[in-house]
Amino acid sequence: MYPQFCQFAKAAAQRVAVATGNPALSKARVPIEPPTSALVMSAGYAAGNVTPPMIPNVTANVLTRSPKGVNAPDATEVAKDTTTPFGLSILVEQGSCDPERYKVSGNSVGNSNTINTINTIITMSNCTIIPVPALQDNYMYLIIDNETQQAAAIDPVDVDAIQAAALTANATITTILTTHNHWDHSGGNLKLIRSTPTIDRVYGGVGDDVPGCTHEVTDGSTFSIGTKTNVSVLFTPCHTQGHVCYYVDNAHVFTGDTLFVSGAGNFNTGTPKQMTEAFDKILKLPDSTNVWVGHEYTAKNCAFACYCEPNNKEMKERLEWAKSRGSIHVGGRGTIPTTIGKEKACNPFARIDVLSVMEFCGPCVNVDD
Repeated sequence: MYPQFCQFAKAAAQRVAVATGNPALSKARVPIEPPTSALVMSAGYAAGNVTPPMIPNVTANVLTRSPKGVNAPDATEVAKDTTTPFGLSILVEQGSCDPERYKVSGNSVGNSNTINTINTIITMSNCTIIPVPALQDNYMYLIIDNETQQAAAIDPVDVDAIQAAALTANATITTILTTHNHWDHSGGNLKLIRSTPTIDRVYGGVGDDVPGCTHEVTDGSTFSIGTKTNVSVLFTPCHTQGHVCYYVDNAHVFTGDTLFVSGAGNFNTGTPKQMTEAFDKILKLPDSTNVWVGHEYTAKNCAFACYCEPNNKEMKERLEWAKSRGSIHVGGRGTIPTTIGKEKACNPFARIDVLSVMEFCGPCVNVDD
């Protein structure tokens, strides 16, 4: 993550240089050589093995290794307390969302591998959002139009689980929204289409070769789910060449593998400049926007964020909160949704122009793309 973060920082610095007309600023935030501890941290991320003791004031916890090599807190270590500084309940308490528009409830949804508890179901005036865990750390989602009970399935890789969620919610899946073409997001499309005759639309990013796609979309594309739930598209290529995010009902954004809680996706087919531009688009949304991500990577992302800004109290609190919440996939409570405002406060990729993040990157040189 460290080399990727620094590439991102360089692209952001060049953006600032262009905006200000000061070429000297393009030399900012590109480390000549990362500190040894950072290289060790980066290697740990690549191996799916974060080392908490490297981070000040963080204690190691029990970890369970999944088949994908991603570490998650053991279910026995997950705290029972549902009062969290970053949960939806605090959004209502702090006035960040209108309690008359939001209703929160719990529900259990069957997964083809395990039975997982869905702790966050948000009902608004126009739509209901239901997150559904899949595989080892993926999130699928149902967006249900409240007036018609018609639903869109986002990245439905686990067909059995998404159909069970729809059945429980008394919803009819009519639409598939695919953020990008990777198998763990689009791999269930064709099976879901074959088994669900009510599906008449499959959306995916232009040029992304999404399986079963009937409508390719790009920046500014709009459509509706049912009669009341409006969707607009943010074109965010980098992780894949046609990656898109979906902005729903002026209140929710589904970011796939572009923005994670306190992190960013890999630059698989794109450049740091493209990821910077993608973040710019997402971060322009209102701070109260709920952010629904593609994977439960929060604890390890927060570990890196604390390493980046060791004096940031809010980041330390978020790390402890993420560890206490655990992953839905292993019996925990999960960490979604986040908000745009929280990402601006706790995501190093959203804080690239903050002085403490600049200082983290150390001595700099201008490096060609």
